[in-house]
Amino acid sequence: MLAFLQKDPGYGRIETILKAAVAGEAKVYISAVNLAEVQYQVLRRGKDSSRILAALEALPLIVTSADSYIPQVVELRAKYDISLGNCFAAALAQDLRRPLITGDRNFHKLGSAITVEWLH
Repeated sequence: MLAFLQKDPGYGRIETILKAAVAGEAKVYISAVNLAEVQYQVLRRGKDSSRILAALEALPLIVTSADSYIPQVVELRAKYDISLGNCFAAALAQDLRRPLITGDRNFHKLGSAITVEWLH
């Protein structure tokens, strides 16, 4: 989501997925922890934050509770040197057996623990 908002390389892929979700053709999952991180980054930048947060709220995101992922997150955090937020994203991808779509190269540290669709 941050790649999309920041127009990082590959943001067009996220835009396509979000349009499909709006049309009811795709499901987009995000953990509550990762959504909070996105909202924090938007507020921190300040510019147009109210408009951007409203647009985020309007997206048909399926927000998952963090509680049930804590044991898996702790295990990932202990085994791999990645941030807690990234551990929540990885745990959700593992649980759903779906690829994690990201441009964050830190996910290389997980090797084959998750499937990643890399943004370029």
